Amino acid sequence: MDVESVAASLHNPANAIQTPAATAPQPATPPAPAGGVAPPPPPAGLPPQPTATAAVGTQAQQTASTTYAGAAAAAPPTGVYNIQVTFHNNRAIPASQLTPLPPFGIESIHGLSPYSILGGLTELTVDTWDEITDASVLILACYDRPSRHADPDTHRKLTERLKEFTTDNENLQLHTADLEPGYNAATPRPYLCTGAPKEQLDALTRRVHWSTPSISFIALPTVLPPSDLVMVLDGFFMEPNEKSEELILSLIGSLLRKSNKLAEWFMKDPEHHDLVPDTAFDIVDHITSILRVSPITVVKDNASRVLWRVYTLEAFTTSPRAMEEFIAIAKLIRYQGPFVIGVGKAKPTDWQCACCRGRDHPTGLCPLKQIPGVFDLDPNQHRPIQPPPAVDTPETSSMSIRPSLRPAAPNNNASRGHFTTSHQDQGRGRGRGRGRGGYAGRGRGAHANGPY
Repeated sequence: MDVESVAASLHNPANAIQTPAATAPQPATPPAPAGGVAPPPPPAGLPPQPTATAAVGTQAQQTASTTYAGAAAAAPPTGVYNIQVTFHNNRAIPASQLTPLPPFGIESIHGLSPYSILGGLTELTVDTWDEITDASVLILACYDRPSRHADPDTHRKLTERLKEFTTDNENLQLHTADLEPGYNAATPRPYLCTGAPKEQLDALTRRVHWSTPSISFIALPTVLPPSDLVMVLDGFFMEPNEKSEELILSLIGSLLRKSNKLAEWFMKDPEHHDLVPDTAFDIVDHITSILRVSPITVVKDNASRVLWRVYTLEAFTTSPRAMEEFIAIAKLIRYQGPFVIGVGKAKPTDWQCACCRGRDHPTGLCPLKQIPGVFDLDPNQHRPIQPPPAVDTPETSSMSIRPSLRPAAPNNNASRGHFTTSHQDQGRGRGRGRGRGGYAGRGRGAHANGPY
């Protein structure tokens, strides 16, 4: 059974999170909770009550963003906030036991898909989970120990925290997974949580990130969308600015339109483009119009260079397998043109963060690690290195984070995941929110959901 079958086996109605149609996020005025009943207001003198909205669980929306209802219309001038309590299941949890999320939410986790999360499971795990029909969610421990079999201590801590954050959970179970040989330190090991009411499990995924003193974890719906990360390009000698973004985005669009292989692939199966509007004049034109580019500055061997991450603003297919095929075709192209300097080549393997499991940044610079008050239980030491003069020194990750899909792709990238990065918060693309670029573009709307 392949990864697509794994995902299909979990796609039962009890597991799908029902959310409204995807709309452009408005960080300055957070939306109301998606579904359910809003928790009661906090007692007098306590901070605004946090709630969460889910943008995961619908195939058209590719991001998992979390916001706080009742947050101020603008961030404090100093950028500092002081939230001492989180409200969940009608009770207050102090910050010493659960890190409150920032007022405007956490960064989206990019590159999640059934392939990136479920690709390392053994056939026995797949067959076992296939028999489970109850409501369920995927749980991934941050910095889970790299071993073929689940760690008893990790399982115990996760179970304790899940029972603490749910109610009516006498029958809660956390099913373990074995990994195929060839796993590495960053291969995701999902757990399948069942036995609690569906609304309780849904609440876990709406918050996404749970940080506690004993263990931190990510909660995801079992219905995972196609990846929104297309590729990371290396080889351009361009400054990380708006003009470079425009030129590189234009070049990518031009070469994708000229690709006969891509045109033939789109024509093979309607599923390859089943979310492209019927009003679109040309399929490839539509695809290129929903791409965006975001630079990331890399320091390697004491030299800095800029890499360029390419995302989709929205899905053009409901099939994760089709998206993986599109990515493979796009990665084969060499991106060279008269208005750009250098030749863009896609990294053969993307980063795989051992904290959030995103694919567009290394572990040492996971945005979740930057949340004030977070319990960062990273067992690896991330030491800064000294770059050349006039180059800021970012953090470095000592963890090899080669992604592991099934079948595992060979790692021919000289970096082997040891890049150190500093982020450019703004990406270039067609906007859908406030300001040019919406949540993924040049406007201030990129703050809560921008690329990392």
